[in-house]
Amino acid sequence: MRIVIDGPLLANQGPRYARIAHAVALTGSSTRAVGPQLEALLKPPSGTAAGASALRARVERATRHMDVSVRQLEAVSLELRRRAGLTEESPVLAGPQLVQLTARQRSYLFPTGAAAIELKRKLAELARRMAIRPPKGFNPNVGRTGAAARRLIRMIQVARREPPVGAFNRTMRTLLRTIQLPGTWPALLKYPGDGASRQQRACWLAANAAKAGAPPILAIMCAIPESGIANLGGGDRDSVGFFQIRQSIHPVPPGFGAASGTIRSEGWWQEHPEAQMAWWAAEMKRVRPSGMSAQTSNPDQLAAWAYGIERCAAQYRHRYRDAYSEARRLVDHCTTAPTVATGAGGAAAAGAAARPSPYLYPTGAAALVLKSKLEVLARRRGVAIPAGFDPNRPRTGAETRLLLRRVQAKLGLATTGTFNRPMREALLKVKLPGSPYADRLLGVARGELGVRETSPNWGTRVSQYLRSASVTYPAPWCASFVTWSLAQAGDRTPFRSAAVAAWVNAATNREHGMRVVPPGDVRPGDIVAYDWDGGHDYGQAAHIGIVSSQVSGGRFTTIEGNTSSANVSAENRSMGSAPNVLFIRVER
Repeated sequence: MRIVIDGPLLANQGPRYARIAHAVALTGSSTRAVGPQLEALLKPPSGTAAGASALRARVERATRHMDVSVRQLEAVSLELRRRAGLTEESPVLAGPQLVQLTARQRSYLFPTGAAAIELKRKLAELARRMAIRPPKGFNPNVGRTGAAARRLIRMIQVARREPPVGAFNRTMRTLLRTIQLPGTWPALLKYPGDGASRQQRACWLAANAAKAGAPPILAIMCAIPESGIANLGGGDRDSVGFFQIRQSIHPVPPGFGAASGTIRSEGWWQEHPEAQMAWWAAEMKRVRPSGMSAQTSNPDQLAAWAYGIERCAAQYRHRYRDAYSEARRLVDHCTTAPTVATGAGGAAAAGAAARPSPYLYPTGAAALVLKSKLEVLARRRGVAIPAGFDPNRPRTGAETRLLLRRVQAKLGLATTGTFNRPMREALLKVKLPGSPYADRLLGVARGELGVRETSPNWGTRVSQYLRSASVTYPAPWCASFVTWSLAQAGDRTPFRSAAVAAWVNAATNREHGMRVVPPGDVRPGDIVAYDWDGGHDYGQAAHIGIVSSQVSGGRFTTIEGNTSSANVSAENRSMGSAPNVLFIRVER
């Protein structure tokens, strides 16, 4: 966007309003503020507090659709002025100067192309280390910044108690320079030799997998069951190397001095580990499942991908999933924990070893998030919570370190008592209760408490529940109530059903964004189904409702429709309420 700014107008308004206008220009909004419109926006206040508040409200209204606030706009503008070498006392920018500066600095704060890909990949790695889940739509392999990347930057900046500008400013770039990715380590891309340590060979596999556009862990998960991460000279039949490549079947990859389709044996593959990696990369791309990318981290998805590459006998496919934990530890030892630059050269480096690392012992908002996830994980694993542990206290503390050691022992990790990489990787998978979607769903359901039938399975409100599931006649309506509540909470999927069995089958088969969850993982906003007759069919003798609490001591609370009192009511339930109780998570 190009905003035409009247020089005398800005000169009259002063530096504060110039910064706001400057930041508005930076956003690239579709709103065109020219002439009288800009003048009305930046009209000087009356000099009173009320006048200043009125100006701020006008700017807020003008920028609301940009997903930024005045404070964020001003922070971005100040960053631009620093980049341009300007001070608070510098002359006010106007006209072509402002437009030119905005265009130049925008490419720095919101890069595109290869620069954006590199920064976004490091941003994804930093988020993983901080146990922050990237927002939906974030793709580090797309060569532009994008709204999802800006949201992730703000999430990290908030956790670090920095101005949430949502841009790759100087502070964020300085932090990202400390992040190393496997694909950026030239030394690791060269084969270290058969005599190298197992860890060195694993890092070579990880670095080359990342270079090929795959998750670094994937190559190690393939190699552990096949060869134990060794360049074997002989295995099953004529299989050799890290991935047990059949010499009599697979031709030499392109680029290794042989015509297409050439078959080599007698140790050629073992003598050329780089060719083994080229074969693996080609197979990885050929069998890549839909939706998989270099950022895939789900162990089951990675195991399925590895099975597709290696194509072993079906009874052995579980070995790739079993290799995940060991492969994760090996990858974690290929990277170093990030350190934050605190000054120039040797002064910062000299003091780094003496100071506790904020990565291992975080404080502030980062500690609150990690400690809350740690408590949830501990309770799910049956780990005792130490006396004095408080997830709402923004520092690590001795009680947290004790709980970390207990959880690490339970998970089979090194008991360091720190938020190291393996621990953060485990916490990244933990979802805290009370997501915004669950809040909306529970809000809708609570608003229906007390709704009653006026005749058997019918009534003004009950008929609306039934119609949401395409039922136009009196019928049991517990599942229709769940369907209606989800639709009111914003669910737009085509799945609508008045049958409890349909919900259970969809969750069991992981269809329509639903899956079954164990009682220890239940959180408010999940769905619960009961099978009264114990036949495991959830047919006629079945019931369904919305969970409004976690399961504690085998007990939980719900909001259910079509209860025994023929209304929508809050119920106290337990795992013994029915012979079969099943919990469903709806993930849209």
